[in-house]
Amino acid sequence: MKVQVTKSLAMNRDEAGALVFTKGKLLGVIIRIRDGKEITVGRDAVKSDVVVAEKTISRLHCKVIYHRDLHSYSVFDYSKNGVFLRDGSKLPFKQEVEIASGEELWLGSSDNVIRLG
Repeated sequence: MKVQVTKSLAMNRDEAGALVFTKGKLLGVIIRIRDGKEITVGRDAVKSDVVVAEKTISRLHCKVIYHRDLHSYSVFDYSKNGVFLRDGSKLPFKQEVEIASGEELWLGSSDNVIRLG
């Protein structure tokens, strides 16, 4: 079954935020995030809310928190292989970085892409 991510889903501005997987094993998966709630992403189902079974993904790769009033997300990189912005810049390890809604994150490599939306 092929899932298509539409622009309206990928650019969601609803009261809930979203992680939209636009490339990789979870292509088309949309995870809703309520204001102030955190979602963890990684390879280990015990440590992560969202599991991505890829060798470039760490057991606990990153944590994402949605901020409705700011239309932004706090992202923490806990990984060995990194979390990158679209321009290729790497997020600092274990430090909070505020990222605007609509931005893309690469998890470990450009093979796993999430849009914050």
